[in-house]
Amino acid sequence: MTPAERDQLRLQQLAAQLEPALRVAFLRFLNSLRPDQLPGLIARLESGDVAAVVDLIFGTAAVTAATAALRSTFAEAMLRLVRTRSRDLSASLRLTVEAPVFSPTLIQAVRRWEDDAFRRVLEDTRNGLRETIAAELTRGIGPRQVAVALKSDVSLAGLTAYDAKIVQSFREALEEGRVKDALGRALRDKRFDRALSGKALKPEQIEKMVAAYRRKLVAFRAETFARTAAIQAANEASSESWRAAVAQGAIPASEVKRYWIVAQDERLCKICEPIPRMNPDGVALDGTFLTPVGPRMTAPVHPNCRCTTWVRRERAGVIRAPQPGTTRLILPRSA
Repeated sequence: MTPAERDQLRLQQLAAQLEPALRVAFLRFLNSLRPDQLPGLIARLESGDVAAVVDLIFGTAAVTAATAALRSTFAEAMLRLVRTRSRDLSASLRLTVEAPVFSPTLIQAVRRWEDDAFRRVLEDTRNGLRETIAAELTRGIGPRQVAVALKSDVSLAGLTAYDAKIVQSFREALEEGRVKDALGRALRDKRFDRALSGKALKPEQIEKMVAAYRRKLVAFRAETFARTAAIQAANEASSESWRAAVAQGAIPASEVKRYWIVAQDERLCKICEPIPRMNPDGVALDGTFLTPVGPRMTAPVHPNCRCTTWVRRERAGVIRAPQPGTTRLILPRSA
Protein backbone atom coordinates (compact mmCIF):
# COMPACT_ATOMS: atom_id res chain seq x y z
CA MET A 1 0.00 0.00 0.00
CA THR A 2 1.42 3.40 -0.99
CA PRO A 3 1.64 6.34 1.43
CA ALA A 4 -1.29 7.99 -0.39
CA GLU A 5 -3.38 4.85 0.00
CA ARG A 6 -2.55 4.53 3.68
CA ASP A 7 -3.47 8.14 4.32
CA GLN A 8 -6.71 7.85 2.37
CA LEU A 9 -7.68 4.78 4.34
CA ARG A 10 -6.87 6.60 7.59
CA LEU A 11 -9.04 9.57 6.59
CA GLN A 12 -11.92 7.31 5.59
CA GLN A 13 -11.71 5.52 8.93
CA LEU A 14 -11.66 8.78 10.89
CA ALA A 15 -14.59 10.09 8.89
CA ALA A 16 -16.57 6.91 9.61
CA GLN A 17 -16.15 7.56 13.34
CA LEU A 18 -17.76 10.99 12.95
CA GLU A 19 -20.78 9.87 10.96
CA PRO A 20 -23.06 8.72 13.83
CA ALA A 21 -22.92 12.08 15.68
CA LEU A 22 -23.48 14.05 12.47
CA ARG A 23 -26.39 11.82 11.47
CA VAL A 24 -28.07 12.23 14.86
CA ALA A 25 -27.61 16.01 14.77
CA PHE A 26 -29.13 16.16 11.28
CA LEU A 27 -32.14 14.07 12.28
CA ARG A 28 -32.67 16.30 15.33
CA PHE A 29 -32.64 19.29 13.01
CA LEU A 30 -35.32 17.67 10.85
CA ASN A 31 -37.31 16.76 13.93
CA SER A 32 -37.29 20.43 14.99
CA LEU A 33 -39.22 21.30 11.82
CA ARG A 34 -42.41 19.82 13.24
CA PRO A 35 -44.57 22.83 14.21
CA ASP A 36 -46.00 23.14 17.73
CA GLN A 37 -48.58 25.86 17.09
CA LEU A 38 -51.14 24.72 14.53
CA PRO A 39 -53.61 27.68 14.27
CA GLY A 40 -51.20 30.00 12.44
CA LEU A 41 -50.05 27.13 10.26
CA ILE A 42 -53.60 26.19 9.32
CA ALA A 43 -54.43 29.81 8.49
CA ARG A 44 -51.54 30.05 6.08
CA LEU A 45 -52.38 26.68 4.53
CA GLU A 46 -55.97 27.80 4.04
CA SER A 47 -54.72 30.87 2.16
CA GLY A 48 -52.55 28.67 -0.02
CA ASP A 49 -49.40 30.63 0.91
CA VAL A 50 -46.93 27.74 0.96
CA ALA A 51 -43.90 30.03 1.24
CA ALA A 52 -45.36 31.58 4.39
CA VAL A 53 -45.95 28.10 5.83
CA VAL A 54 -42.30 27.20 5.30
CA ASP A 55 -41.13 30.51 6.80
CA LEU A 56 -43.30 29.88 9.85
CA ILE A 57 -41.89 26.39 10.36
CA PHE A 58 -38.28 27.51 9.93
CA GLY A 59 -38.70 30.59 12.10
CA THR A 60 -39.13 28.84 15.45
CA ALA A 61 -36.67 28.88 18.34
CA ALA A 62 -36.46 25.09 18.14
CA VAL A 63 -35.23 25.20 14.54
CA THR A 64 -32.72 27.95 15.35
CA ALA A 65 -31.34 25.88 18.24
CA ALA A 66 -31.19 22.66 16.20
CA THR A 67 -29.44 24.46 13.34
CA ALA A 68 -26.86 25.88 15.74
CA ALA A 69 -26.35 22.44 17.27
CA LEU A 70 -25.74 20.94 13.84
CA ARG A 71 -23.11 23.59 13.08
CA SER A 72 -21.54 22.98 16.48
CA THR A 73 -21.40 19.23 15.86
CA PHE A 74 -19.42 19.78 12.67
CA ALA A 75 -17.06 22.29 14.31
CA GLU A 76 -16.41 19.99 17.27
CA ALA A 77 -15.76 17.10 14.90
CA MET A 78 -13.19 19.24 13.10
CA LEU A 79 -11.45 20.09 16.37
CA ARG A 80 -11.23 16.45 17.42
CA LEU A 81 -9.84 15.43 14.06
CA VAL A 82 -7.26 18.22 14.02
CA ARG A 83 -5.92 16.88 17.31
CA THR A 84 -5.81 13.35 15.90
CA ARG A 85 -4.17 14.41 12.64
CA SER A 86 -1.63 16.55 14.50
CA ARG A 87 -0.59 13.47 16.47
CA ASP A 88 -0.38 11.49 13.22
CA LEU A 89 1.76 14.19 11.66
CA SER A 90 4.06 14.40 14.69
CA ALA A 91 4.71 10.67 14.39
CA SER A 92 5.29 10.67 10.63
CA LEU A 93 7.60 13.73 10.62
CA ARG A 94 9.27 12.85 13.94
CA LEU A 95 8.43 16.37 15.10
CA THR A 96 6.11 17.84 17.69
CA VAL A 97 3.03 19.47 16.15
CA GLU A 98 0.64 21.06 18.62
CA ALA A 99 -3.00 21.08 17.52
CA PRO A 100 -4.44 24.61 17.39
CA VAL A 101 -7.40 25.30 19.69
CA PHE A 102 -9.11 27.59 17.20
CA SER A 103 -6.92 29.13 14.53
CA PRO A 104 -8.20 31.62 11.91
CA THR A 105 -7.74 29.00 9.18
CA LEU A 106 -9.73 26.44 11.19
CA ILE A 107 -12.55 28.97 11.57
CA GLN A 108 -12.36 29.58 7.82
CA ALA A 109 -12.66 25.84 7.16
CA VAL A 110 -15.82 25.63 9.26
CA ARG A 111 -17.23 28.69 7.49
CA ARG A 112 -16.47 27.15 4.11
CA TRP A 113 -18.65 24.21 5.06
CA GLU A 114 -21.38 26.49 6.43
CA ASP A 115 -21.38 28.74 3.37
CA ASP A 116 -21.31 25.91 0.84
CA ALA A 117 -22.51 22.43 1.83
CA PHE A 118 -24.56 23.40 4.87
CA ARG A 119 -26.24 26.29 3.10
CA ARG A 120 -27.27 23.92 0.29
CA VAL A 121 -28.66 21.46 2.84
CA LEU A 122 -30.86 24.17 4.38
CA GLU A 123 -32.03 25.35 0.96
CA ASP A 124 -32.75 21.80 -0.17
CA THR A 125 -34.80 21.21 2.99
CA ARG A 126 -36.83 24.38 2.50
CA ASN A 127 -37.45 23.61 -1.18
CA GLY A 128 -38.41 20.04 -0.37
CA LEU A 129 -40.88 21.16 2.28
CA ARG A 130 -42.48 23.58 -0.17
CA GLU A 131 -42.76 20.84 -2.80
CA THR A 132 -44.25 18.36 -0.31
CA ILE A 133 -46.85 20.79 1.06
CA ALA A 134 -47.86 21.89 -2.43
CA ALA A 135 -48.24 18.26 -3.51
CA GLU A 136 -50.42 17.44 -0.48
CA LEU A 137 -52.69 20.44 -1.09
CA THR A 138 -52.91 19.60 -4.79
CA ARG A 139 -54.08 16.09 -3.88
CA GLY A 140 -57.02 17.67 -2.09
CA ILE A 141 -55.79 17.08 1.45
CA GLY A 142 -57.37 19.68 3.75
CA PRO A 143 -55.24 22.37 5.42
CA ARG A 144 -55.94 21.00 8.89
CA GLN A 145 -54.94 17.48 7.84
CA VAL A 146 -51.72 18.77 6.27
CA ALA A 147 -50.91 20.74 9.43
CA VAL A 148 -51.46 17.70 11.65
CA ALA A 149 -49.34 15.56 9.30
CA LEU A 150 -46.50 18.09 9.44
CA LYS A 151 -46.62 17.98 13.22
CA SER A 152 -46.70 14.19 13.50
CA ASP A 153 -44.52 12.96 10.63
CA VAL A 154 -40.92 14.19 10.41
CA SER A 155 -40.51 12.62 6.96
CA LEU A 156 -42.75 15.31 5.44
CA ALA A 157 -40.13 17.93 6.31
CA GLY A 158 -37.05 15.85 5.64
CA LEU A 159 -37.01 15.58 1.86
CA THR A 160 -35.45 17.63 -0.92
CA ALA A 161 -37.63 18.90 -3.78
CA TYR A 162 -36.26 16.07 -5.93
CA ASP A 163 -37.13 13.54 -3.22
CA ALA A 164 -40.66 14.94 -2.98
CA LYS A 165 -41.14 14.41 -6.71
CA ILE A 166 -39.81 10.85 -6.41
CA VAL A 167 -42.36 10.18 -3.65
CA GLN A 168 -45.12 11.56 -5.84
CA SER A 169 -44.07 9.35 -8.74
CA PHE A 170 -44.03 6.34 -6.40
CA ARG A 171 -47.57 7.19 -5.28
CA GLU A 172 -48.71 7.42 -8.90
CA ALA A 173 -47.12 4.05 -9.69
CA LEU A 174 -49.06 2.47 -6.81
CA GLU A 175 -52.32 4.16 -7.76
CA GLU A 176 -51.98 3.13 -11.39
CA GLY A 177 -50.96 -0.45 -10.62
CA ARG A 178 -47.51 -0.17 -12.18
CA VAL A 179 -46.04 -2.99 -10.12
CA LYS A 180 -42.69 -3.22 -11.94
CA ASP A 181 -42.08 0.48 -11.36
CA ALA A 182 -42.93 0.23 -7.66
CA LEU A 183 -40.74 -2.85 -7.15
CA GLY A 184 -37.86 -1.13 -8.90
CA ARG A 185 -37.49 1.45 -6.12
CA ALA A 186 -34.42 0.46 -4.13
CA LEU A 187 -35.55 2.41 -1.06
CA ARG A 188 -39.07 1.00 -0.90
CA ASP A 189 -40.11 -0.82 2.26
CA LYS A 190 -39.92 -4.44 1.10
CA ARG A 191 -42.33 -5.56 3.81
CA PHE A 192 -45.11 -4.33 1.53
CA ASP A 193 -43.96 -6.24 -1.56
CA ARG A 194 -46.55 -8.99 -1.06
CA ALA A 195 -49.30 -6.43 -1.49
CA LEU A 196 -47.94 -5.63 -4.97
CA SER A 197 -49.57 -8.67 -6.56
CA GLY A 198 -51.27 -6.80 -9.39
CA LYS A 199 -54.49 -6.26 -7.50
CA ALA A 200 -55.72 -2.73 -6.96
CA LEU A 201 -54.42 -1.33 -3.70
CA LYS A 202 -56.70 0.26 -1.15
CA PRO A 203 -56.10 3.96 -0.39
CA GLU A 204 -54.96 3.16 3.14
CA GLN A 205 -52.43 0.65 1.78
CA ILE A 206 -51.03 3.25 -0.57
CA GLU A 207 -50.72 5.78 2.25
CA LYS A 208 -48.77 3.33 4.41
CA MET A 209 -46.44 2.39 1.56
CA VAL A 210 -45.81 6.01 0.58
CA ALA A 211 -45.15 7.00 4.20
CA ALA A 212 -42.68 4.13 4.57
CA TYR A 213 -40.96 5.15 1.34
CA ARG A 214 -40.64 8.73 2.59
CA ARG A 215 -39.08 7.54 5.85
CA LYS A 216 -36.54 5.47 3.90
CA LEU A 217 -35.63 8.50 1.80
CA VAL A 218 -35.17 10.65 4.90
CA ALA A 219 -32.92 8.00 6.47
CA PHE A 220 -30.89 7.82 3.24
CA ARG A 221 -30.59 11.60 3.18
CA ALA A 222 -29.35 11.63 6.79
CA GLU A 223 -26.72 9.01 5.91
CA THR A 224 -25.63 11.02 2.87
CA PHE A 225 -25.37 14.21 4.88
CA ALA A 226 -23.34 12.56 7.64
CA ARG A 227 -20.98 10.78 5.24
CA THR A 228 -20.33 13.88 3.13
CA ALA A 229 -19.84 16.21 6.11
CA ALA A 230 -17.56 13.70 7.83
CA ILE A 231 -15.22 13.30 4.87
CA GLN A 232 -15.03 17.07 4.48
CA ALA A 233 -14.16 17.43 8.17
CA ALA A 234 -11.46 14.77 7.81
CA ASN A 235 -9.94 16.43 4.76
CA GLU A 236 -10.02 19.90 6.30
CA ALA A 237 -8.52 18.61 9.56
CA SER A 238 -5.66 16.95 7.71
CA SER A 239 -4.72 20.19 5.97
CA GLU A 240 -5.13 22.13 9.22
CA SER A 241 -2.63 19.90 11.01
CA TRP A 242 -0.05 20.73 8.33
CA ARG A 243 -0.85 24.43 8.66
CA ALA A 244 -0.18 24.11 12.38
CA ALA A 245 3.19 22.50 11.62
CA VAL A 246 4.06 25.40 9.32
CA ALA A 247 2.85 28.04 11.78
CA GLN A 248 4.93 26.46 14.56
CA GLY A 249 8.06 26.50 12.40
CA ALA A 250 8.34 22.71 12.14
CA ILE A 251 8.44 22.79 8.33
CA PRO A 252 8.43 25.59 5.72
CA ALA A 253 5.23 26.17 3.76
CA SER A 254 7.18 25.94 0.49
CA GLU A 255 7.82 22.24 1.14
CA VAL A 256 4.17 21.27 1.60
CA LYS A 257 2.05 20.08 -1.33
CA ARG A 258 -1.47 18.69 -1.45
CA TYR A 259 -2.73 16.11 -3.97
CA TRP A 260 -6.23 15.02 -4.90
CA ILE A 261 -6.75 11.27 -4.44
CA VAL A 262 -9.74 9.34 -5.79
CA ALA A 263 -10.95 5.84 -4.98
CA GLN A 264 -10.13 3.87 -8.11
CA ASP A 265 -12.99 1.40 -8.39
CA GLU A 266 -16.23 0.87 -10.31
CA ARG A 267 -17.96 3.57 -8.28
CA LEU A 268 -15.57 6.32 -9.41
CA CYS A 269 -17.73 9.03 -10.98
CA LYS A 270 -17.12 11.27 -14.00
CA ILE A 271 -16.81 14.35 -11.80
CA CYS A 272 -14.01 13.02 -9.60
CA GLU A 273 -12.10 10.85 -12.09
CA PRO A 274 -10.25 13.66 -13.98
CA ILE A 275 -9.36 15.80 -10.94
CA PRO A 276 -5.90 14.25 -10.26
CA ARG A 277 -5.00 14.76 -13.93
CA MET A 278 -6.22 18.37 -13.75
CA ASN A 279 -3.81 18.96 -10.86
CA PRO A 280 -0.82 16.69 -11.69
CA ASP A 281 1.70 18.70 -9.68
CA GLY A 282 -0.56 19.16 -6.69
CA VAL A 283 -1.32 22.53 -5.09
CA ALA A 284 0.13 24.57 -2.26
CA LEU A 285 -1.13 24.09 1.27
CA ASP A 286 -3.64 26.93 0.85
CA GLY A 287 -4.05 26.51 -2.89
CA THR A 288 -7.23 25.48 -4.71
CA PHE A 289 -7.76 22.44 -6.92
CA LEU A 290 -9.19 22.63 -10.42
CA THR A 291 -12.28 20.41 -10.75
CA PRO A 292 -15.02 19.94 -13.38
CA VAL A 293 -17.40 21.86 -11.07
CA GLY A 294 -15.07 24.77 -10.34
CA PRO A 295 -12.21 25.45 -7.92
CA ARG A 296 -12.25 23.59 -4.61
CA MET A 297 -10.08 23.95 -1.52
CA THR A 298 -10.62 20.29 -0.63
CA ALA A 299 -12.84 17.26 -1.16
CA PRO A 300 -15.70 16.43 -1.36
CA VAL A 301 -17.12 17.84 -4.57
CA HIS A 302 -20.55 16.18 -4.39
CA PRO A 303 -22.72 14.23 -1.91
CA ASN A 304 -21.25 10.82 -1.00
CA CYS A 305 -17.92 11.79 -2.57
CA ARG A 306 -15.10 9.52 -1.35
CA CYS A 307 -12.16 11.65 -2.50
CA THR A 308 -9.47 12.79 -0.11
CA THR A 309 -6.59 15.24 -0.27
CA TRP A 310 -3.16 13.84 0.54
CA VAL A 311 -0.65 16.26 2.03
CA ARG A 312 3.08 15.56 1.98
CA ARG A 313 6.45 17.23 2.40
CA GLU A 314 8.51 17.74 -0.75
CA ARG A 315 12.06 18.97 -0.28
CA ALA A 316 14.23 20.24 -3.10
CA GLY A 317 16.44 17.53 -4.57
CA VAL A 318 14.57 14.71 -2.86
CA ILE A 319 12.60 12.42 -5.19
CA ARG A 320 9.59 10.90 -3.54
CA ALA A 321 8.12 7.61 -4.79
CA PRO A 322 5.51 6.56 -5.56
CA GLN A 323 4.09 9.63 -7.21
CA PRO A 324 0.60 10.54 -5.95
CA GLY A 325 -2.43 10.03 -8.12
CA THR A 326 -5.36 7.67 -8.30
CA THR A 327 -5.27 4.73 -5.94
CA ARG A 328 -6.76 1.30 -5.59
CA LEU A 329 -8.22 1.23 -2.11
CA ILE A 330 -10.09 -1.15 0.19
CA LEU A 331 -12.57 1.26 1.73
CA PRO A 332 -13.89 1.04 5.32
CA ARG A 333 -17.45 -0.03 6.08
CA SER A 334 -19.12 3.39 5.88
CA ALA A 335 -17.74 4.38 2.48
